Amino acid sequence: MLMAVFERRKELGMLMAIGMNKSKVFTLILVETFFLSLVGAPTGMLLGALTINLTSETGIDLSIVGDGLQSVGLSNNIYPIIEPKFYFLTGIVVFLFTLIAAIYPSKKP
Repeated sequence: MLMAVFERRKELGMLMAIGMNKSKVFTLILVETFFLSLVGAPTGMLLGALTINLTSETGIDLSIVGDGLQSVGLSNNIYPIIEPKFYFLTGIVVFLFTLIAAIYPSKKP
């Protein structure tokens, strides 16, 4: 969001020049961030779930560092598993951090 605000500095300045106050610019940026995170969080979780489902069946081959893993008693293949309740928690955390991270750039203009 910080880069999006920096790239649109002239546009936001023009909006303020024609009468939009700082609180409305702040709200505009927060609403934009809200909708971006509303689309981005579920998309990322879906892609993550698909990747984990694929690699949980086939495994991730770590034979390139096999000697180091075997010295601590681990296998060369790992099979990731995430419980469904963590998807919901992760989505909420990502959504909240995105909104919190948008506060600084939205105060900037």
